[in-house]
Amino acid sequence: MIYLIQPLFYKSDLKKIIQEYLKRSYPDQYLTTSHHLNFPIPNHINLFFVIYDSRLEEWDGIQQSKAIRSRPNGYSDHIILVSNQLNYTAFFRTHLRFLGIISSEELDKNEISQYIDDYISYPHKNR
Repeated sequence: MIYLIQPLFYKSDLKKIIQEYLKRSYPDQYLTTSHHLNFPIPNHINLFFVIYDSRLEEWDGIQQSKAIRSRPNGYSDHIILVSNQLNYTAFFRTHLRFLGIISSEELDKNEISQYIDDYISYPHKNR
């Protein structure tokens, strides 16, 4: 499954970009948007787009990513960090193994589509 984990009322075109691409290319797939991780997530490989906005004190996308990794089988999930601040060294030092880090300020439709394509074509067990 594909998830977007973001703060409540967060303004971004990311959700629209993902939904349009899925509708056009993978109509059998859908996007689940959540504002917390307190919901059942299947224990198989999932794709997460996690918002990290350094301006929001009440929302920490790094902690959300840590929660994903700490789930049973969370080590195999694909996490894309969508950040307003690209500090690759700091993100690397979290040891969270992000599949990718993209700019929330300059969303690249092709890059987002490529992550989705790679996830869909990945040989999943129990997808």
